[in-house]
Amino acid sequence: MVKNASSPLENLENAWRVRESLGLLDLKYPRRVFHGPGEGTSAFEHTLLIDRFLDYYWITARDAELRQSEINQVLKFLKSKNAKAIFLMQRALGQKELSLHVLHGSEPEGDIIVPEGDLKFIIRFKGVHHPGLFLDHEPLRRWLVSCSKNKKVLNTFAYTGSLSVAAKRGGASHVTSLDLSNPAIEWAKNNWQLNGFFEEDATWIVDDYFDRMKRFKKKDEKFDCIILDPPSFSRSKKQTFSTKKDLPLLFSLALDCLESGGVLVASINSLDVSHIKILNDLKDASQKTKSQLKILKRIEQPESFLTPLADESLRYLKGFIVLKG
Repeated sequence: MVKNASSPLENLENAWRVRESLGLLDLKYPRRVFHGPGEGTSAFEHTLLIDRFLDYYWITARDAELRQSEINQVLKFLKSKNAKAIFLMQRALGQKELSLHVLHGSEPEGDIIVPEGDLKFIIRFKGVHHPGLFLDHEPLRRWLVSCSKNKKVLNTFAYTGSLSVAAKRGGASHVTSLDLSNPAIEWAKNNWQLNGFFEEDATWIVDDYFDRMKRFKKKDEKFDCIILDPPSFSRSKKQTFSTKKDLPLLFSLALDCLESGGVLVASINSLDVSHIKILNDLKDASQKTKSQLKILKRIEQPESFLTPLADESLRYLKGFIVLKG
């Protein structure tokens, strides 16, 4: 943990050195190089996130507007690391709209391709709210690569399909990707093609999770692995969803469509939801669906998202991988 820096620049440099000492700075691979909620001080604490994609840096300032002096400190730090371009996605406290600023360099004309192990992903900086690859799911992608052989997989809230790609690389027989956003599904298709997978091994669905899962249940269509990676809050034409109140329904619908002996991946992105609540909601769902569940693995934030494990209030990513008996 870095909590004793006397200036923003020192804070950033110390975080870089910590990652170097942990072997987390292989610059070929995308990586979070600064995680304010666990290692930031003063203006950067709880607000500043910096992700590296090759020589491109994506900064997120959450619910806080950085002063120009603070931005200058970040720029100085990243330029010293030979940044080709630096982007800032910012949302001021109390505002809903996000704004993207190009702080250094320029937006690339085409897609950027980044490797992650044996996987490849498309990164975009133009006209987006996120580059398209959630770095906190790198451990989950590794798990899927090692544990998906011959499985019929359903990836819900699929976004740009990184977990779908990981499951297929792991030998999944077929992968269905479900998301409410058509542009996200198109991006996911591009990632699938980039990794050289056959079109017939994939199904792409643009639909609401709750509607589609009820249809799967009605048709008695089941899967060997279902991945749940919902946003903390979403709104469709028919309903709203919140991880704080709707996890039992989310889990029940998935368990109804999961084969006996199948695996449920529940990855929850929310500061408001604890591991204990997730376990209780899984228990409620198992009772409702008359399922027996066994915990295989606990989902935590990766090493480069430095936070004290004892302080769950700083860890937004949590969850479980469970086996349905």
